[in-house]
Amino acid sequence: MDGLRDVSMVLAAILVAGGCVAVVWLEFGSAAERRLVSRVRDSIEVLLPPALALVLVWIVWFDRI
Repeated sequence: MDGLRDVSMVLAAILVAGGCVAVVWLEFGSAAERRLVSRVRDSIEVLLPPALALVLVWIVWFDRI
């Protein structure tokens, strides 16, 4: 069953990474509609959740829990 586990982990990682890219793309694409407090704050608000999701994928992938 290691093959099935590996395939499911790869597919899940691709889905999470693809979702993160889509979120960042849409958020920065609608920059004119975003609340313009500051560029740094907007960047942190947009990039932090996908970055943390990718960290979770990294932890699961390499069994570091």
